[in-house]
Amino acid sequence: MSKTEQINIPLVSILIPSYNHGRYLRECLKSILDQDYENFELIIVDDGSSDNSLEILNEYEAINAKIRVFSQKNQGVASALNKALNHAKGKYCCFMASDDTLIQGKIKTQVEFLETNPKFQVVSGNYKKVNEKSELIGEQIKHNQNK
Repeated sequence: MSKTEQINIPLVSILIPSYNHGRYLRECLKSILDQDYENFELIIVDDGSSDNSLEILNEYEAINAKIRVFSQKNQGVASALNKALNHAKGKYCCFMASDDTLIQGKIKTQVEFLETNPKFQVVSGNYKKVNEKSELIGEQIKHNQNK
């Protein structure tokens, strides 16, 4: 997508607090970078991880201009999210955890909904809960729109 085309497509800021999720980060970042919605920035705040999280994040930041990584001493998830939000430039924000993944089309679907339904200010999605082996252990699927 050219920069001219992106002018009319809202920027989405994807905000991720990260703490000791090194073993999940690559899958998380891949699910974001593989999205079919291209006009996004990814802001990740490492909250003082003691594992290899910051190393992985810096590796991705070095090869993708959409990714910005910040690091702070451990102050908790609220502090990390606030720091990420302070750096966000998007019309919309997508909050997720560093051990989460996005299904293909998630961002595009939600942006299209918000752009065509201006009375809505927040959208959420269904989720599938998996264990450390990525085996499905629960899910929530709701098809409810409060208008």
